Amino acid sequence: MRLLAIVALLALEMALQFALCGCVKRVVVTPPPTVSWLLTWKPMWAENYQVVRDGQVIATTTALSYVDTPPSGPHSYEIVGFNEAGGVVATSAPTNVVQVQ
Repeated sequence: MRLLAIVALLALEMALQFALCGCVKRVVVTPPPTVSWLLTWKPMWAENYQVVRDGQVIATTTALSYVDTPPSGPHSYEIVGFNEAGGVVATSAPTNVVQVQ
């Protein structure tokens, strides 16, 4: 047991010396996994829908759902329905937001 502790301390000391000498040219970091969100909403009698994240249109779709993979951090969403002429029919929040893997 004592031998393992000594070996571990020597390995740590060597790693610190190596890092402090400037010999390390790069560090590899694994980012956290990407999180995606499934947004769904009720029909608004619209021809198409715009998905708006944080005040910016991120997608236009005819479906009643959309999967978004935003940058990390808090976000707000709204759905805007448009008729054939391009007029706004309604605006609402998504009725359901679920994290997808």
